[in-house]
Amino acid sequence: MIRTFAAIAACSLALALAACSGSKDKETSETSSAPSDNPAGDTAASVNGRTISREEVERIYTNMARQNIEPEPGTQGNSPEERLYRTAVDLLVEQILVEEGARKAGLTVSDGQVASEVTRMKTASGGPAAFQKLLDENGVKEQDVEKDIRSRLTARMYFERVAGSSPPPVSDEEVEEYFESNPERFGAQPEVNARHILVMTKPDMDDMARAEARRRAEASLARVRGGEDFAAVANETTEDPTNQGKGGDLGWFPRGAMVAPFDSAAFDLKPGEVSGIVETSFGYHVIRVEDRRETEPRSLDSVREGIRMSLAQEKMGNRFRAVVDSLRADAKVVIEPVEAEHYQTP
Repeated sequence: MIRTFAAIAACSLALALAACSGSKDKETSETSSAPSDNPAGDTAASVNGRTISREEVERIYTNMARQNIEPEPGTQGNSPEERLYRTAVDLLVEQILVEEGARKAGLTVSDGQVASEVTRMKTASGGPAAFQKLLDENGVKEQDVEKDIRSRLTARMYFERVAGSSPPPVSDEEVEEYFESNPERFGAQPEVNARHILVMTKPDMDDMARAEARRRAEASLARVRGGEDFAAVANETTEDPTNQGKGGDLGWFPRGAMVAPFDSAAFDLKPGEVSGIVETSFGYHVIRVEDRRETEPRSLDSVREGIRMSLAQEKMGNRFRAVVDSLRADAKVVIEPVEAEHYQTP
């Protein structure tokens, strides 16, 4: 699972919050070396006898869904929700495998290293007050983040020990082959300039609260269709904090930059057209496209180093994948059956 735990060395605060949100003061299998004491039926998986509770998996699953993280490619499941749940299970399994590997290798992370990373996160968040606000909004304590940081730094140390830290070399021939094999990525690309009105929803909203949120979105849509200026209505009603007071302006963006339902609706509209109600994991949107255009095709020279970096990261990911596969081959991993009740849409 390259993109999940094997890529944890580059994990952001958002994923740190996904990993520990709602953990309260309880030690979980993410940080504790002792097996969890789970009643029968509450176990999602076990690694060398160390259990992972369904509560742990559901916490990860819910936060991944809130952050619009996609299921790992190739994960089995009959729906995106089931595949995301199984991705969360595998993330925790791999976390335990790597922690055990690091412990056997005698690798430890100092309190100073953890404190330094917390300081970096506070700076990146806009300072201690903004960092605390982010934690409060996600129901997370700083000590929970510290536990997750220690786990991630341990993983980074272990991967560097067994797989190396230097990016693999990428030849000019490999770069040119990739460029020629992916014309759809480097040719002219469609973009739209759009505005939107967002009425936000939250994972813990009940049906009545969601219905009320949709009603407010429909009221905004009715005002726009009744002839009111879209930007003016957006200034009054949108709940998107990134463009409040800006008429809901999103600027120019390419296909694939937004979550799938929003992306599909925006690129189906002609300039001047307004969508119906578009539901995403963020809430209910009303979208107006202001203009459309196509970008100029990009030359090989303009993207050469970006391709080289991407291919180097892919090669490093393959190294990590080999490490995790080796650990898993030598471990006793049991994945319990998954039922729909375990991955209800947040």
